[in-house]
Amino acid sequence: MSKQLNLSVNISYDEKVSVWYVLSSDIPGLHAEAESLDELVTVIADVAPDLIAANL
Repeated sequence: MSKQLNLSVNISYDEKVSVWYVLSSDIPGLHAEAESLDELVTVIADVAPDLIAANL
């Protein structure tokens, strides 16, 4: 039986520099930014599994 893990990632947009970024997260070490929301989601989906495996 697999165990489900629910983690939160809060993102924000900085209008001054036109960038989306991770504001806070339950995933230790997750720091990312991108020019679009779609790009940020892609980056998070790419790095989050490795960070979760390494830290949790």
